[in-house]
Amino acid sequence: MFGLKKKHRFLRFVTCFIMLVFSASAYAAAVKCIAMNSSSTCVNTYNQDGYNAEPGQSDWGSKCGSVYVHGVSACGKNPNQSIGWVTDSVSLDGDVSKNTACFCKLVQPVVSRWVYAENRSTAGDCAWWCQNACAGKLNDTSGTNQTFHNSILGTLFE
Repeated sequence: MFGLKKKHRFLRFVTCFIMLVFSASAYAAAVKCIAMNSSSTCVNTYNQDGYNAEPGQSDWGSKCGSVYVHGVSACGKNPNQSIGWVTDSVSLDGDVSKNTACFCKLVQPVVSRWVYAENRSTAGDCAWWCQNACAGKLNDTSGTNQTFHNSILGTLFE
């Protein structure tokens, strides 16, 4: 009887050890180091990664340092905030024609929060040009674009 208890304890130990190893492997597989910060220089990746910031699409892409980043854009209600304002969600107006504010979000290799990029004159204009504004403002760090650049990359390091 005593030998059976030791055997059960040993099996429980082995089972727990195996679960720990597999859990640690799964955790390690989900962790990714990215050589990027809010001062990283970004450039357009037109025709290089499939996210070309073409008018009318929501996907866009850039290369920041050695890291390719992909993002999505969305048009929502004007938040009456300055460019670079950060939010967890994009609010929509019940009147679709009032969704003229362009918001951007990184989705690869990491997910950022939504960042306000600009307000367009019409909802159609926003839908057509928003993704281009996202890529453009990330890549061009002059003027208010610097605020947007710092905001979208800065949300990764909060």
